[in-house]
This record gives sequence, structure tokens and C-alpha cells, in this order.
Amino acid sequence: DALGSIIGTVGSGKTHIMLDAHLDRIGLIVTAIDESGFLRVDKCGGSDTRVLCAAEVTVWGKEPIYGVITSTPPHLTKSEDASKAPSFDTIYFDTGLSYDKLQKIVTVGDRITIDAPVRSLAGSRITGAALDDRIGMAALLRVLDIIKEKRRRSNESNRA
Repeated sequence: DALGSIIGTVGSGKTHIMLDAHLDRIGLIVTAIDESGFLRVDKCGGSDTRVLCAAEVTVWGKEPIYGVITSTPPHLTKSEDASKAPSFDTIYFDTGLSYDKLQKIVTVGDRITIDAPVRSLAGSRITGAALDDRIGMAALLRVLDIIKEKRRRSNESNRA
């Protein structure tokens, strides 16, 4: 549908079971481009500024632009604010592009994702962005395969 959802049905009858999963991920949204060429943002989902500082990002404008999240350096921060998480009005996104170049590629409302590729950890563990959503979708697709196979077997035995 218009939101990217997939809706499907298997078979017919009075019994309906809904299987639900989603593939969204926490991100950010561009709220402004300041005259120095920095992007101002707000959160989409549960973005936590405590983990954003110095993160690498992708800005999804007319073409992908890579950047980094900046904030006030510790030596310029008031001592009473040093241990607090920065607020969204104090962090900036630096792409290295000038204001004029950014205006041609990025518009208010464009989305930003934190770059977090899937990587192997010790043993058989992995880390990456939105793994809970991706694993949920994979589990749902596996369940659909199992249902499809059981229906196929049932139809074959009914024909025999």
C-alpha cells in the first residue's frame, strides 16, 4: 500500500489469523539548514541524544549524503551541563557541504538514518540497526513458508 505495507491472504474461510511485523527504524528528520551549512534535526521514533554524538549518518535527500553528528565540545560546555545528554537544539549535522549545495540536495522533512551496518561480534552474535524489526520480519516470512508447505501437503493428501 502507500505506506509500504504488504497485505496478503492465504486460502479462504471464516478463520483469519493476522501475522504482523514491521521494518521501520528509528531515525531523524531534517528541520532546517542553517546558514553555516549544518543541518538541524528532530527525532523520528525513540532517538536518544545520549548515543548520537559523533555518530555517522546518511541524509536521504535527492541523493544520499553522508555526515556526522556534532555537538558542543566538552571544553566549551558549562560544567553543570557536561554530564547531561545534549538536547536536539544543541546538536548539528555536518555533511561538509555549503549551505548553497545542501539546499540543492536536502529539504526540510528529509529523513536521516544512523549508519549501523550489521557486524559480527564474539561467538555467533551480531549487531546492527533495527535487528529486532528485521528478525521479526524474517520470522514472519518463515511462518508463511511453513503454512504454505503444510497447505501444499494437505492438498496433496486430499487428492490421493
